[in-house]
Amino acid sequence: MGRENGFSTTHQWGADLKSAPQPRGKSGRIRSRGFFSATTLALAAFALLAVGLIPAQASAALAPVNIAAPTVTGTAASGQTLTANPGIWSGDPEPTFAYQWQRCEQDSTGCVDIDGAIFSTYQATTEDGGKRLRVKVTATNTAGSASALSDTTDIVTAPPSNAMRPSLSIVGAPPLNINSTVTTNGGTWNGSPTPTPSAYQWERSANASSWDEIPGATSATYSLGDDDYLNYIRVKVTASNGIAPPDTAYSLASALVQGVPPENTTPPSIS
Repeated sequence: MGRENGFSTTHQWGADLKSAPQPRGKSGRIRSRGFFSATTLALAAFALLAVGLIPAQASAALAPVNIAAPTVTGTAASGQTLTANPGIWSGDPEPTFAYQWQRCEQDSTGCVDIDGAIFSTYQATTEDGGKRLRVKVTATNTAGSASALSDTTDIVTAPPSNAMRPSLSIVGAPPLNINSTVTTNGGTWNGSPTPTPSAYQWERSANASSWDEIPGATSATYSLGDDDYLNYIRVKVTASNGIAPPDTAYSLASALVQGVPPENTTPPSIS
């Protein structure tokens, strides 16, 4: 048995490790004989955490909160596509978004959901003419959901479209004959701004299928004449509102124009 640096160099294999001399430092304290120091273990744990082998403590999920309201871009006009921006949201995990477009009155009240309009884009229709639109955005994550509304758009413009065809009426007593005057109500029109009839053209036909324009018959009323005898009459109405294009609609054909029965204007005389 020898001694080296103050320690015994003789070892007994199989001896109780507790009986073996423990190395001491200059202070006399026993130094660790373990394979890893506390610092080494801490660095190893940090490395495992970094590569995901030790799961980090999960942070609490946060429900979505709207920070900046959704917005709508695009031209508020029939046939045009509007696009919704969901706005700015907080939340953890990051929320996903759902959309619902709504149609509102001109004063931005009475908003109702538009069936099937559930995407981030929406193409305005003639039904939206004269209304305002907005979008509702719902943000959802594992902690909950919340909704926010955009401002309403400008009033949606829409070109004229005929809702009810023009009708004819006889001025005075029927039946319709070559001395009659007929007039039209111009029909009923949809569009925004509200369309108004801007042009009239009366037509005649011997068979109610092939029609010819009547020269000069371009007002809301028409006085029949001899050329209309045994013909049908109808009118074409054009409506406009400044939003191209204008629209046209035809009345139904009139009854067959009759002649005038003989009427005695001077009684017979005997001479």
